[in-house]
Amino acid sequence: LIQDALKQISILENDYESLKTDLTESGDDNRVIYAMISNFQNRIDILQNTVEQIEHIKQIKKSSTETSKSII
Repeated sequence: LIQDALKQISILENDYESLKTDLTESGDDNRVIYAMISNFQNRIDILQNTVEQIEHIKQIKKSSTETSKSII
């Protein structure tokens, strides 16, 4: 889960580096700036999704532990 998120963020980081080059070459084209913003929003989405999945897994483990304790 974490490895996948880091891989996705690494891809976005590489894309962002290309966008920085595009920005200097394009003469401050708004489309490039919006693409940069979108890149950061995608990173945030990945991190938020990762946190949600981690919390979900914790809840499942907690629920499983409580169920096994109540059986005993």
